[in-house]
Amino acid sequence: MADETPVAVRQLNKLSQYADRLPDIIAASQLVSPGLTLRGVTTKISETLKISERELRDVFLALDNIRVMADNLHGADKALDRLFDIYRGQLTDAAAKRSAIMHGLGLYNEDNPASISLKARKLSILQENLLIDAEIITDARPIYDSKGENIVEWVINHSLVVTYQQSNTTKRLHLAVDVDDIGKIRQACERAVIKAHTLKKTLGDKAREVSQDAI
Repeated sequence: MADETPVAVRQLNKLSQYADRLPDIIAASQLVSPGLTLRGVTTKISETLKISERELRDVFLALDNIRVMADNLHGADKALDRLFDIYRGQLTDAAAKRSAIMHGLGLYNEDNPASISLKARKLSILQENLLIDAEIITDARPIYDSKGENIVEWVINHSLVVTYQQSNTTKRLHLAVDVDDIGKIRQACERAVIKAHTLKKTLGDKAREVSQDAI
């Protein structure tokens, strides 16, 4: 059965679970470089902290969500007041650790590598449609004589099949293409690789290239 506990409650309870270790967690994250995903940070500090990547991911997601809320409400204390008021009675553990959670929120900001990584991920998927897969299917179709008894010719066909995600829906698009089209697609792909290499060389170590794994 799916956990129906509100996300905010789960996240605050997660922060209360690690409240006393938040300074160490945040300090460790500040020593690594941001990645295209949060995993780029958590994998680097998990072993040192002896905390699983999954737990660290949940901690940083909680910190970042409350940070955003705090920015909107002009203060972490006001953000916590709002959450404790909305979910009164469901945050007993978090209430007991409020002071430690506040201290952790004071150490965490949008310049933290974890927060930067979360922004990078959002930018990498901030598109109307996301490509999931693409393949070119090639087949041969026969042309028969007038009686249908003999094959007199074959036609080779290519179909570009694009699978993509639109909102939360997976869709598939079939496009008829010919040999010239395939050549153009190949050239476009090769050119994209060259342009990405040029940008990475120009921008240096701070350039991050999106991959399917990152998404």
